[in-house]
Amino acid sequence: MIHIIGKLKFHILNNESNYRSILLGFISVSFFVFIGKIAGAGKEMAIAWRYGVSESVDAYVFIMNLITFPVSIWLSILTAVLVPLIGRAEKNNDEILLFRKQLFGLAICIGIGLGFIIWMVIPKLLLWDKFGFTEEATAKAVEIVNQIFIIVPLGVIINLFSVYLLAKGMHRNTLYEGVPALVIFIALIIPLEFKSEPLIWGTIAGFFLHLLVLGFSLWQNKELQKPEIKFTSDLWKGFLNSIGIVVIGQIFMSMTTIFDQFYAAQLEPGSLSIMSYANRILALILGMGSLAISRSTLPVFSKMSQESYQARKQTAFNVALVVFFIAIVLSIILYKLSPLIVKIIFER
Repeated sequence: MIHIIGKLKFHILNNESNYRSILLGFISVSFFVFIGKIAGAGKEMAIAWRYGVSESVDAYVFIMNLITFPVSIWLSILTAVLVPLIGRAEKNNDEILLFRKQLFGLAICIGIGLGFIIWMVIPKLLLWDKFGFTEEATAKAVEIVNQIFIIVPLGVIINLFSVYLLAKGMHRNTLYEGVPALVIFIALIIPLEFKSEPLIWGTIAGFFLHLLVLGFSLWQNKELQKPEIKFTSDLWKGFLNSIGIVVIGQIFMSMTTIFDQFYAAQLEPGSLSIMSYANRILALILGMGSLAISRSTLPVFSKMSQESYQARKQTAFNVALVVFFIAIVLSIILYKLSPLIVKIIFER
């Protein structure tokens, strides 16, 4: 026991220790995730207070999950591929700068293309009678798509900027993820005569503000470059070679959410709302762990690429072991507290 305590003390006090970097990153990311999730919980409370369990919320949740599906895959690809790539090329600043300019240009093109496709395709998809929506709910869903498809190109660029900050070890991007939820919360609690517009325009304004905050942080740290629509950087080869398996894996992982939406849409009105509220509680809990762990370890592991395989393996194993035991304890505690959490967040 004394030996273990001594090793822990050594790593915590050693500025060069990877364990220290992971621990400090985990603490800061956990704090930012907590703040962001509190904003998210406030948004869900405001939606539940204003709309309850209704077809309007069903339509909003369904559309948001559909149009953010490709954007979430884009984020996963960037996180899994771009951060290690930049970490390995850290000494070649000129090449990284060129690649980031060109990736920014590609992101703009992808965002515009995805936004246009979603605007054209989803309204036609909603007319498919297999969803089980009423005519009123279908009309509302089509209206929502026509109003908020703009968040797709915004989301693509937001995710790129967010990963740029993560690659530099600046975990404030996690804090900024609570900006859209905070804006929606404010839009919903301000007394207005309209029923759906605060939710729609609050969502759009939240994405715009999120993009501005991320862009300002990058500009402030001289990390924001003008986009270029070219593919001349040597890093493109490594980037494109790595994304194949990541894309396939993320599509299969993310499809479960879409399938859930399709099945829930065919149940009684309000089912999507209930599932959304439950998923938000799960996201609040899981985000504190999985998101904080992945974002605190990924930059460190990426920088360890020059170290020996055995050192990387041992560090990863030790971190995974500690996280596993902490997760077991937290799971038991949260299982007992889940009824109370539901009452506090959603019951009027």
